[in-house]
Amino acid sequence: MSALTVQRHLITSRLPSRMVFGICHFSTNRQLLAVGRAPRVKKLEHERKREAQQKVLSHGPPQEFPTIVKAPKSLLVSAEAAGQLSVSWLEALNILQEFDGARLKSGTPKDLCLKHKINPHVLTQLAITLLVVQVEANFKTVQGLLSAATELEDPEAVLMLVLKDLTNKREGPRVPFLNKAYQTLEQLVRTENPSALYVQGRIYEGKGKNKLALEMYVKSTEISTDAYTGTDVVKISLGDAWTAIGRLRRQGNDIVGADEALKKAAIDYDDSAAYLQLATKMTDPSSDEYEKYLLKAAVSEEPEAAGELGAYYFKKLRKNGTFVRKSLQPSSKDSNRPITMRIRKGQFKDQDEWELWAHAFEWLSLAAESQIASSQIYYAIMCRALQKPNVGLIWLDEASKSPKLVTTIAWLKEMWFSNELDLSVFDLDEILQNKDN
Repeated sequence: MSALTVQRHLITSRLPSRMVFGICHFSTNRQLLAVGRAPRVKKLEHERKREAQQKVLSHGPPQEFPTIVKAPKSLLVSAEAAGQLSVSWLEALNILQEFDGARLKSGTPKDLCLKHKINPHVLTQLAITLLVVQVEANFKTVQGLLSAATELEDPEAVLMLVLKDLTNKREGPRVPFLNKAYQTLEQLVRTENPSALYVQGRIYEGKGKNKLALEMYVKSTEISTDAYTGTDVVKISLGDAWTAIGRLRRQGNDIVGADEALKKAAIDYDDSAAYLQLATKMTDPSSDEYEKYLLKAAVSEEPEAAGELGAYYFKKLRKNGTFVRKSLQPSSKDSNRPITMRIRKGQFKDQDEWELWAHAFEWLSLAAESQIASSQIYYAIMCRALQKPNVGLIWLDEASKSPKLVTTIAWLKEMWFSNELDLSVFDLDEILQNKDN
């Protein structure tokens, strides 16, 4: 059994179902190779909203939820059964009926909690539950729930709002409930809440105050040995903190300290971002550890890691001369639909090279669909090599949305159907490096 075959058996148990199918497909039927996934066509906004609303309505008749909040009975029942609500689904429904969009119909958040005999965290739980159904009518109610919970200083609502604000490119002053969230965060930091310390570190890092950020991250790891939070929305763990520590230590040229922190995050907490940093920032691509770290990150569905891993296998194929120089002509039959192509065994030197192709194709497919531009280029080249040049062009168009790749893609398009284009020596990293120099 080849090394790549062993690797496949080791990792498929953790791969997404589509990935498992793809890799098993290559092993069980070596004459077939699925190619030609085109970028998913984006639906019109009004169609997406209509479909989402129909999905909500399919959970039950209209009388099962209020007219303002699209929260079907089945959704609340499921949340209660899963232990995600501290109140019954019926009580949750009654609480939601107190809201008119982002506003309470009457009274204050404190009055609401006293009336229903709940603590503020129930409001945060309801907000998280509503986010499961991505319906625009819910968004204002989610905002109202989180705003009310923040006014009553629920830590998780505060963390959710601040983290969301950090990832948004907000212009102008903060809205009042965000001001309250930041003020409460400062109080949580003073009480040495480990989650708040981590988020404060994020704030400092975003402002370029790396020394203060590092202090916050380190302090957060010293206070708690458990995961900070277990919710699906506020995903903060000690692995996140150790990864941040490793990142900042590396930026400060503390290579030994960075290596220790990243390995702790990766090995002790199975942090995919740490594995990715270990591979791309701390490890030589020629070493066995490089592939190992990328695999660990990629099977955790880290798109950037999938792209790096696919490129790693792609370059191995390139060195083996797998991509044959051949003149191509555009064809109307070359559609953007997934098509199964027959590949001659003669194109591959041996079983290992066949499996190398399979891994490159699958990982690049996953990364390309996750909008990783460099992966879209490599994936386009593989489509071209399988006589699907027009599908490749569609992926090149997707990749051209990245400004730094426009020149490279224009050159590829110009030469795409020419027999002078020898993709067996194509290396995107080298092209971009020479361009920068």
